[in-house]
Amino acid sequence: MAAQKNLTEEVGTLGALLRLPYQALARRLYREIAENGFPDVRPAHGSVFRHILPEGSRVTDLAERAGMTKQSMSYLVEYLH
Repeated sequence: MAAQKNLTEEVGTLGALLRLPYQALARRLYREIAENGFPDVRPAHGSVFRHILPEGSRVTDLAERAGMTKQSMSYLVEYLH
């Protein structure tokens, strides 16, 4: 059975058009990260990597920049530790 498209893809909204190449890029990126010795890094960890400053960041600052709770960010950071 063919994969079913969702409504936004059928209508061809801008979000759907942007989502498809983003998802392809994300699959490739995380596959390559795994192949290079980090098989436990998942897309959810992108919230940490996108918001951490070169000199480091506090969990509370990461959470605020990512728009998520401190508890959720703490979980992601701890998992990567």
